[in-house]
Amino acid sequence: MSTPPIHSVHASELPADGLEQEVLRLEAALQQAEATLNAFEQTVRARLGEQIRQMRALTDVYKAQKAAKKEKRREQKRRGKNYQEPQGLLRTRREEEELNSDDPAELKRLYREAIVQVHPDKFPAASEAEGKQAAALTTHLNELYERGDLEALRDFHEHILGEHPLRHTAYVAGNATRNFLLRKKEQLNAALAELLQSQSYQLAVTPDRDALMDALREQFEQKIVQLKKRTRQEKL
Repeated sequence: MSTPPIHSVHASELPADGLEQEVLRLEAALQQAEATLNAFEQTVRARLGEQIRQMRALTDVYKAQKAAKKEKRREQKRRGKNYQEPQGLLRTRREEEELNSDDPAELKRLYREAIVQVHPDKFPAASEAEGKQAAALTTHLNELYERGDLEALRDFHEHILGEHPLRHTAYVAGNATRNFLLRKKEQLNAALAELLQSQSYQLAVTPDRDALMDALREQFEQKIVQLKKRTRQEKL
């Protein structure tokens, strides 16, 4: 079974209708890859269902035993004079700031996170074209911050964070539809690449399916033996 092809098309060169077609093509390729993987998983469940059942049951027992040991150690500490009951999850300083921040503080936070990603000083070895792009991104960011446009700044912040900013697809201020399609295309490309490179998908497109199933059965059986020893569950 062949791998769905990924055609590289520079998004900044596509009009909105071309971007929409590219998004649809990527969605179809992702659905095809997911269907291939789902069919493989169904085959595995059909041929190795008993081994999978035992592994899951033994894993649940193992987790329960670990939790019981942890609770026992906690109870032992509780008897000590310095033990204090945990008071819930501690929030990080950033989380507290975000929870308690007003719009000006949020605006400043987004600006600071974005400016370190696009300022020309961050790219001393950049080409002339990349330097101009960094300067343009910085200028636009400064304009948004000076206007106090929180919604637009959030959109721009989301656009430039996550990968090398000078390699991002072109951002078009004020064009919500195009920006949505650009982000959608990036997300689909990333999801498709991740799926195609995953170990599960590589197994799914292995030509010799019988040999693969035999190898998986052997691995599962070995794992079952290990879990039985750890949990002292000889029969399950």
